[in-house]
Amino acid sequence: MKLLLPGLLGLLLGSARAWACGPQGPSFAPSIYVHTTHPDRPLDLFVAGHLGVLQGTFKPMYLAYAWRVMTAVPTTSEEQRHVVESWSIALGDVPTGAEAEKQAARWLAARAEVLPSLPVSAPPRVTVTEDYHQLPYIHGDAFLRAEKTLRALALEWKQHPALVEEWARNQDTVFGSDGPVDALAEVGLPPAVEAHRRAEHAYQRAASDFYGKRFAEAVTGFQRISQEPGSPYRALAAYLVARVHVRQALLERPESWRSAPVSTPEFSARLIEAEQVMARVLANPALREVHPATVRLRNLVRAQLQPDTFHCELMGPLRVDGARDSARDGLGAGGRAS
Repeated sequence: MKLLLPGLLGLLLGSARAWACGPQGPSFAPSIYVHTTHPDRPLDLFVAGHLGVLQGTFKPMYLAYAWRVMTAVPTTSEEQRHVVESWSIALGDVPTGAEAEKQAARWLAARAEVLPSLPVSAPPRVTVTEDYHQLPYIHGDAFLRAEKTLRALALEWKQHPALVEEWARNQDTVFGSDGPVDALAEVGLPPAVEAHRRAEHAYQRAASDFYGKRFAEAVTGFQRISQEPGSPYRALAAYLVARVHVRQALLERPESWRSAPVSTPEFSARLIEAEQVMARVLANPALREVHPATVRLRNLVRAQLQPDTFHCELMGPLRVDGARDSARDGLGAGGRAS
């Protein structure tokens, strides 16, 4: 009976959690065998559905993804790639701006190929340093869009090479300077060519205001473009109005390397305004092409405004297409939305 008593007490009282570690001291760094906030690396395995042992202390974004896997909500290989990229950045495995650097190099190569005799007036700025933080300045998708546009314009404006050079110089300003792009001069072009030229210029000017932190001008510019029926950037500009509000809120929020970010009434007001813009975008079927990006940005906003409840929404039952799309597009929002 005496021998059984310690065992019974152990069952009744439970046991304390113990963590394994390596040698301690100035010559030894502790060895961690169990991650308490995120899955083990490589993250590709977890994202592909090999969850391993889930810890209740994992951050909500990892638990949300695990819930999706366990409820058989599928993800494509492209979605999985974006998730791994975003998580790798969040964990510090990938330097800030590393992916954008690759796309910037691709843009410069395309520019040199199309316009070999036109020097780059201002090299792209992929990141900026503020208050000891290295922050993304331009994301890789912007460089890819610029490359695609340049190649298309080189064909469309084959008879007007000066216009292609004008566009490229303006794009140099967008990517590498805080100043606005130059105003357009009258050159007497056919009406259709002039209309497209002015549409490209309007988008570049609004984009330069966006990157140059002239947020009021950027909102006005993108709003005007979103109301232009003939602009190739009409749908994108409608989404970018919200993105301007979000970028301004995040950049102007009081923050220091000594302390965590502080939410202020101004910060919340800007995000609420962005959410209202996104609601109108998502309600408009004509803007369907930007709906996925809008949902991702909306999820970033909701995670900021409702940090205690938003991740629970993601982990809830995914019964309707709207909820499924919301969860899917919110997985990697933190790394790709600003």
